[in-house]
Amino acid sequence: MDYVRYLRERALEFRNLAITTRDPRACQELHHLANLCEEKAVVLGSRERPPTRAARADADKAVRAKLTLPAAR
Repeated sequence: MDYVRYLRERALEFRNLAITTRDPRACQELHHLANLCEEKAVVLGSRERPPTRAARADADKAVRAKLTLPAAR
């Protein structure tokens, strides 16, 4: 199951319900739920994506820099 898409769909549902409700407290809670769903979708989405080539190259450079011996004098 694609949890990121599921959470984004729930966020959209909560926002649509918030627009149609007349109770201000319920509207506030629905917006809060929508924001929580969207935040969790972002977190999960960032975990699921593999690192890009550029990110891997930067990580490799950082490791090489730590392993490089200082120049001989």
